[in-house]
Amino acid sequence: MVDLKERKYFYFTQNSLKTFTECPFKFKKRYIDSIKWEQGSASNPQISFGLDFHKIAERYFLGIPVFPESFKDNEMLYNAYNNLINRFQLRSDTKYLPEYTIRFMDGDVRLEANIDLLIVNPDNSIEIWDFKTNANLEKGKKYLASLQTKVYLYAVAKNVEKIFGFPLKCDKIKMVYYSPETDTEIAVVNYDNEMYQENNKYINDLIAKIFSYDYSKFDKEAYIKSCKFCEFNLFCSSTPSVANEFSMDIDLKDIEEFM
Repeated sequence: MVDLKERKYFYFTQNSLKTFTECPFKFKKRYIDSIKWEQGSASNPQISFGLDFHKIAERYFLGIPVFPESFKDNEMLYNAYNNLINRFQLRSDTKYLPEYTIRFMDGDVRLEANIDLLIVNPDNSIEIWDFKTNANLEKGKKYLASLQTKVYLYAVAKNVEKIFGFPLKCDKIKMVYYSPETDTEIAVVNYDNEMYQENNKYINDLIAKIFSYDYSKFDKEAYIKSCKFCEFNLFCSSTPSVANEFSMDIDLKDIEEFM
């Protein structure tokens, strides 16, 4: 079996780490065996809306002209764009970094965070914004302790001085999950040194576990809850009723961007 440690190009993301916690077998198929299924999502209007909004938001923060009249007939997208520009009125003394990727190595830890928007304020405080379409306050509760929150905050804090040139102050970093449809901050996490140390230990321990995991001892019954919508269900399910319910259609709650 391929040793991930030897794949120097492989960086763990929130999604790959989350996949392992949900099911090591699924992780193996996706990220070690490199098996991917084509899934029919293009026709899903919620996914299309999310993709379109992210593209428009990126253009806005990069200063590339956006022509809202071209999508004025799409009421949801048009309203979301107006919510965005009303909330984020660009300032010349503030740095806006849309679709920003942080990728770094620290020993065996190779981590990548793909951030919707990173804001660096004049006082060197940092805001991490994640745009969650199809989300609400109830969904927002689970983001507070999610792997996405852990990975993004840790990746930024770990690299503050290297990227921006000023010392790390964890209490000047926060992460906001934002719903553009409703112009709502559905979850806000204010970072601190204690959380940084906890995230450091959690992420390092999880990656060490992945590297040392023995897939020959995988207990599928322990992860049966993840089987129903798993694209690899037919490879390993011992429960025909579950396997027969498997669908190649994407379920939005299983897509990180829409969770």
